[in-house]
Amino acid sequence: MIYATRFFLAALLFSWVSPLSAQILVPDDDVPSTLVQEGYDLRLGVGGLNYPSGITFGEDRAWVSEAGFPGVPPTVKEVTLPETGTGTATVILTPAMLPPGTLADPFTDVTYRDGLIWLSHRQTGANGWMVGAISHFDPDDPAGTFQTVVTNLPSRGDHSTDTIVFGADGRAYFGQGTATNSSVVGAYNVPRWVEDAPGFHDFAPVDITLNGDAFQARVPTSLDPEGDAITAPYHPFDTGDITPGTVVPAATPATPQDGIVAGVGAVYSFDPAAADPASTLRLEAWGLRNPFGLGFDAQDPTRLFISNNGSDIRGRAGDPNDPFDPSTYIITGSRPIAQDEDDMFEIAVGGEVEFFGWPDFFHNPETNEVLSVGDPLFCQSPVLGPDDCPGPIFDEAFRNGLTVEPAFSEVGLNVSVTGFEPSTSETFGFAGDLFVTESGSFGPQTGAFQFTGYRLLRIDRATGATEDFVVNEGSTVEELFIPEGFNKPVSAVFTGDELAIVDLGVLEPGINLFQSNTGKVWLLARRTGTATEGTATADRAVLRSVHPNPSTDAATVAFDLVASADVSLAVYDVLGRRVALVIDGRTAAGSHAETIETSGLPSGVYVVRLDVDGQTQTRRFTVAH
Repeated sequence: MIYATRFFLAALLFSWVSPLSAQILVPDDDVPSTLVQEGYDLRLGVGGLNYPSGITFGEDRAWVSEAGFPGVPPTVKEVTLPETGTGTATVILTPAMLPPGTLADPFTDVTYRDGLIWLSHRQTGANGWMVGAISHFDPDDPAGTFQTVVTNLPSRGDHSTDTIVFGADGRAYFGQGTATNSSVVGAYNVPRWVEDAPGFHDFAPVDITLNGDAFQARVPTSLDPEGDAITAPYHPFDTGDITPGTVVPAATPATPQDGIVAGVGAVYSFDPAAADPASTLRLEAWGLRNPFGLGFDAQDPTRLFISNNGSDIRGRAGDPNDPFDPSTYIITGSRPIAQDEDDMFEIAVGGEVEFFGWPDFFHNPETNEVLSVGDPLFCQSPVLGPDDCPGPIFDEAFRNGLTVEPAFSEVGLNVSVTGFEPSTSETFGFAGDLFVTESGSFGPQTGAFQFTGYRLLRIDRATGATEDFVVNEGSTVEELFIPEGFNKPVSAVFTGDELAIVDLGVLEPGINLFQSNTGKVWLLARRTGTATEGTATADRAVLRSVHPNPSTDAATVAFDLVASADVSLAVYDVLGRRVALVIDGRTAAGSHAETIETSGLPSGVYVVRLDVDGQTQTRRFTVAH
């Protein structure tokens, strides 16, 4: 009896039900402090890597990029991922193999296409700055075939040139991060990069008009010992006030600004087959802070998803012995913004250029709708006072002329959403859904005073509803950063029926934690013989999600049909009484999202039941008024 009680308590402590579905996270027997969706196994593919950032596959081979950190150079390595046991890693490219200035950290992504490896990195560019670049090479002769395709991208600041993907239209798409947190170079940036590149700043992807506001440095720095530097948005540090109506011209290949050919916080594409690919650079979307991950919808090649890191506060711990104590926190960012969650966005490829808000608009974490930066939400933090609340920096007329797109999904606060890929494997399950990595809080420098993220997330491709899939359940440094554990996932790529998850390893810059040789590639697969919700077959529908859950006025039920069928979609209470009939009849194949009016239902637990050609699937959801 004692042992049974202990087992029951352990089940309560170490397994739990995800709020968006009836699936269960359970401890992984082979990976410490890690929960994984029931029916799946996580195993180590290769270890001993130095801060890996990406992985790519081609012609039965695999390669990993290693980002590079102080004292550890960036590299590209070929890796093996055997079916049993762990693989090996062999260096094929380092900066030392090429002329000085050609190749510099960070290496943020690596992608294989048509016999070439494409690499996002930095190199010496305009004005002697370290600029963003995209290059390619033959993996069998990296140094001899290395060629830069696009360069002079604005990557000297806080963020880099990010993920590269190739569209069905033949163009290459990539994300470009911002130089700063919220458009103003501040004291926070000085020791990071302004000392080396004092003229660098955020470059505009379109002509923008400013309202004339400028910001004073919050703390003294080596370049501003008195702490009185005045800096306007989209301008170099300590260059003073500007007049209202100042226009910042767009940086383009035809009109470079200080040698820079693109703007920050944007997604661009180019023609990789052109004689001069840089001349074909085309703006696809802007108003993003750090669009790290890109991925095309598995079922619609005109739909491009973007992962975006939200703005934050920027500062440092006042007490190194208690870095998460907000009472001693020192704000060093010139325009702090709280409560801006990491997002997922989507754009229509080849359409009008879409705008997502940064640095003057953000998104409601509950509804995904647009909010002005002046909303009180964005100064809700224990370290921000009334005078710290951010205001707009765009000219009012310019600002009012912008159309801001809603978010596809709000992922979480300070979680550092990074790479992702849709499932393309019927065996793995959840075909089309996005599997997204969260690399962690980077607190306290982001204004986060607890650890968040450190997980793999599944996002429903139809509704944006989220569900944890692999979770580092730790809450302390000792629990989160076990060297053998699932530490800091940064990228995910499918290889056959397995999901390869790139793990930076033991790394948390906000608390000066760096441990080399702890990076890994994990392989996540469905356990043999298990039936998994969300796995479609030729004669089966997929009931994906009920969202939001809990629901107040309405809930959306998302499901897929692989072929037209007779469908019954209904809602039942816990006593088995049908309270709503949503669909009763022939329904076309494809993805569906049906609305259930819940405003008239009493608060409580309900069951959505989908009956398709004699097969039944159910999901629970809660109504809370």
